[in-house]
Amino acid sequence: MWNTVMSKLLTDVKVKRNTMPTEMVKIQVCNLTGKLIPEGGCEAHFESFKKEYVPNERVSLRQNILIDRETGRMVYEGEDNPNAEWQEHLVVKEITGQMVCLDCPQREDGKEVRVIN
Repeated sequence: MWNTVMSKLLTDVKVKRNTMPTEMVKIQVCNLTGKLIPEGGCEAHFESFKKEYVPNERVSLRQNILIDRETGRMVYEGEDNPNAEWQEHLVVKEITGQMVCLDCPQREDGKEVRVIN
């Protein structure tokens, strides 16, 4: 009954479509960084921005970092590790500024919060 009443009340009402304001643009950004999609690609989504706030940089997710050859884990600044060597891995920077290796084994002390395969 409610649907019938509402349908009769809205019979002459014009349907308005949502439109994006002219000062806004919709672009695809990387899920992990919120920046433009890097050349290596990443999973992405569309996001709307005011034109003056559109991200203008591409952050590569592949970076050279120090890795312990025996454990495969990331070596952090200040750690003395004679087994460290530079390797290219999938890395993001947390909001705290801490680098997180996404494809390295997780450490027991929790410095690397997750591993994504």
